[in-house]
Amino acid sequence: MLVQCTNAYGDFFRNVERTSNFVTLIMALVNRFGIMRETGTTPPLDLALYEERLAENPDMRPLLEGIDERLDLVWDAFTTNTTQEQWKRMVLEVHISRNVDAFNAYLIRVLTHVFMNNPTLLNEKDVEKISLVSGDEKDRVIERLADDLIGRGLRGVLKYLVDNMNFAFDVDTIEFKEADEYIAVRNVNIHHGGRIDQRFVRRTGQTDLQIGELFPLTVDYATKQAINFLTVIGQLDAELIKQFDLLPEEQVNCAPLTRLRGKSPSPD
Repeated sequence: MLVQCTNAYGDFFRNVERTSNFVTLIMALVNRFGIMRETGTTPPLDLALYEERLAENPDMRPLLEGIDERLDLVWDAFTTNTTQEQWKRMVLEVHISRNVDAFNAYLIRVLTHVFMNNPTLLNEKDVEKISLVSGDEKDRVIERLADDLIGRGLRGVLKYLVDNMNFAFDVDTIEFKEADEYIAVRNVNIHHGGRIDQRFVRRTGQTDLQIGELFPLTVDYATKQAINFLTVIGQLDAELIKQFDLLPEEQVNCAPLTRLRGKSPSPD
């Protein structure tokens, strides 16, 4: 089923998919290292685990086929003061961070378009700023305004859209709360070494997690929440299309997410 979405969302979707492919490759390497550490050798890599990915991304085949020949080149770097679980966690942190950063780029792009075509949605002070410039400088001012809005977080952005743009979006669904948590996990990974802080607890309401402990980041969590994140942002994109002049130049297969659903960075 094809559904309309903006080109910005299409780019966001493809960025998330590319990151997922990268994580698959790196996790394969990490798992091979774990086997080598335990046994001193590795059995041949079973490419059947990756056939679906390889069919969609043939450029990955030579990388995976040659993975065992590369093991000894980085074995020392892998084993020095870093466990297999620590490597897995770092890869998953990259996975989440890149996805959230791709979302931020998407949001700046669509909000800039909205503000440029609907300047009355901005407050009087911001409208005055824009009136003083023109051309490329005007574009940059509007982009900065969009960037500042993103600094309020996903919930803050949606509150602004609801309050100022007759925007319909339910922020009380489980899916939205999980998407907001996904961003909060990215923030503790970037700013606090993956450890829970007071801001994370206030934002997510997860009182069962202790301040200072590592967020329990797993392959299953990263995979499921990436799919949920794409879904929620797809709903946001659909509402933006409905409210504003954001019709796409192309149609992208956004709704089913069949290319990602059920896939894991680390095959069973």
